[in-house]
Order: sequence, then C-alpha cells, then structure tokens
Amino acid sequence: MALTFSLSVVTGIGFHLAGRGSNHEAWHNWAVSHIVSTLLWLIVVVLHTKRYRKMFMSLAKRRAYKKFFPTLVASTLFIITTITGIVLLLFIEGANSSIGLWHWECGIALAVLTLVHAFSIKK
Repeated sequence: MALTFSLSVVTGIGFHLAGRGSNHEAWHNWAVSHIVSTLLWLIVVVLHTKRYRKMFMSLAKRRAYKKFFPTLVASTLFIITTITGIVLLLFIEGANSSIGLWHWECGIALAVLTLVHAFSIKK
C-alpha cells in the first residue's frame, strides 16, 4: 500500500510540474505513470477497505466517531479525488480546468491525511 501511495503522489506532483514546461513528451510520460500508479493504488485501497470493513462498521455502531474521523475525511477526499481524476481523464481536454484544480488540491490534502492515517495507527 505504501509503495502504490508513494508512486501516486510522486507521479502526481511530477505530472503537475511537467505541465508547466514545454516538453510534451515528459508531460505525457508523467501522465501515464500517474494514471497507472493511481489505478494500482485504487485497487489496493479497495482491498484495504474490504479487509477493515467490519472494524469500520463496529466503530460506527458504537458511535466512536472521534476514533475514525480522520479516516472518514481521508476516505471522502479519496472518493472526490478519484471522481475528479476520472472526469479529467474521460471528459476534460486541455489544461487549467476547474476540475483539474479541484483534483490537485484534493490530492494534496488526501496525501497529507493518508500520511496522518498511516502514522496514527497503533501497532
């Protein structure tokens, strides 16, 4: 999970920075790398969520919202980032769209919250 997360974040930042330059081939390579690594992360997150589903449900039944609030926020950001990424991939042409800005900002917030989530888990 950590590997696919890291690849998604690094390629997302690289993709964003490559978009500021004039080298279309570099931008394209970063874009493809970001899409592939993020699809892998999506698969891993779905498996992770499925694995811990019972735990999340028991916390919700006990109304232990403080315990899983950061995870809930991270999950919501993950869904928003995924949806905006799919919209960008399938429906938006060209740079500097408002959806692209949403995707970028939610992606940065998601990266931070994912790190908080990962390091706050008691082992």
